[in-house]
Formats: sequence, C-alpha cells, structure tokens
Amino acid sequence: MLTLECEDGQFRDDQAVSLNLKAGQISIHDDKIVHGSPANQSDRRRAGLTIRYSSTIVKCDLSVNPYFTTYLCRGIDTYRHNPVGVVPTQMYGRLERKHISVEEAGVEAEKKLGLAR
Repeated sequence: MLTLECEDGQFRDDQAVSLNLKAGQISIHDDKIVHGSPANQSDRRRAGLTIRYSSTIVKCDLSVNPYFTTYLCRGIDTYRHNPVGVVPTQMYGRLERKHISVEEAGVEAEKKLGLAR
C-alpha cells in the first residue's frame, strides 16, 4: 500500500495475522492485501520489491510516478504508452531516492493519486 492508508473501519484488527520473518526471509503477497509493519528501528536495511504485470494498453500517469518504466515480458507492445526500461547487463549500485509520505508530498500529490478528501 506504500502511499495509501486505511481508514478506520476498513478492516478488523482482530482478524490481523502476524507474520514474523527471520533475517534473510521474504514474504510474497498480493499488493491488494492490507499489509504493513512498524518503522525499521535497526541499522540493517529492509528492502522491498514490487512487481506488477499488466497489459500494454495500461498507461502510467508520469506526473504521479515520473520514474515509471516498463519491461516487456512477452508479446509486442503495439501501444507504446510508457517509457521502456533498459535491462541491466551488469550489477549496479543502490538507487538513492527520497521516499516521502502523502502527507509530506502535500495536497497536490493526494489529488493526483485520487486521495483528496
């Protein structure tokens, strides 16, 4: 849910299931499931990876996500709506990008994401 928050009453705390992972373990789940964790208090990095598959007819709003790129898994992209990423051929360093919450981004970001109240 990264940039989204649940409103009170959207899910029941008493139905939550705790999943404690050991160092080196991963969880794989649908992005539509309510999930989250407290802030990372350790000095060790917590990594996340999001993979979404969609038809090539889907067009990303680059004003909301200017870093968005696509990687064709199969077939032909006849629509060419989105920028195509360059598949890396060698290891590269960690991308440094400041991630901010919707609150930090302000009302304009909420409008673009359809979250304005």
